[in-house]
Amino acid sequence: VSIGKAAARISGDYRTSGGVSSVRMALRGEKMPLTELQAALPAIGVTLPPGAVLTEGTLDLDLAIAGPVDRLAIDGPIGVANAKMTGFDLGEKMGAIASLAGIQRVGDTPIETLTGMLHMTPDGIRIDAFNMVTPAIGTLTGDGTISPQGAMNFAMLAKLKEGLIAAPSGGLGQVVAYGQKNGVPFRIQGTTKNPSFVPDVGRALRSAAETLKETVKDPEKLKKAADSIV
Repeated sequence: VSIGKAAARISGDYRTSGGVSSVRMALRGEKMPLTELQAALPAIGVTLPPGAVLTEGTLDLDLAIAGPVDRLAIDGPIGVANAKMTGFDLGEKMGAIASLAGIQRVGDTPIETLTGMLHMTPDGIRIDAFNMVTPAIGTLTGDGTISPQGAMNFAMLAKLKEGLIAAPSGGLGQVVAYGQKNGVPFRIQGTTKNPSFVPDVGRALRSAAETLKETVKDPEKLKKAADSIV
């Protein structure tokens, strides 16, 4: 199976017995150029934001495809390496989180690695164990869903690169920065065409509270913790 210069191998069984034909197949591809694949993304319900273009990177996948042909289930790991998305500033899109934790704008978005477990049915896409490393920001982890219409609902954690956080101002910003040990919780909502990154304040406060518990026996750390929420 090929899309431009991106090629993958498919093998398995096709059964025509019964009222609906069914398949049991495997689809495997290694180092497939993302520049060749991006035109096919809308076919699986993923539309890049306006102006965003994948200019570098490769995709690996090892997917199982099973079920009736009108209700296929596709499962398996996917991995992106050495990718770059121009025309999309992840730091800017995370602006609501930046106001809490000091994330800076990064310009075009480089992606060192992106991995996850894909589960796709006619009801939508679910991605578990999502892990993205971007040198300009840090590591983003989580899981979530994409509806057939492209609506996103992901619960995420951002473990920011050392030195990225500016000196926080304001009580809530200091709480979030203090909880950076465990990552900054946020959500990805909106659509794949226009994703929105919003702080998950409830999880942030719970994370900060757990961190405070760890410091209660250390007077010096306890003072710093108390100062962070004044």
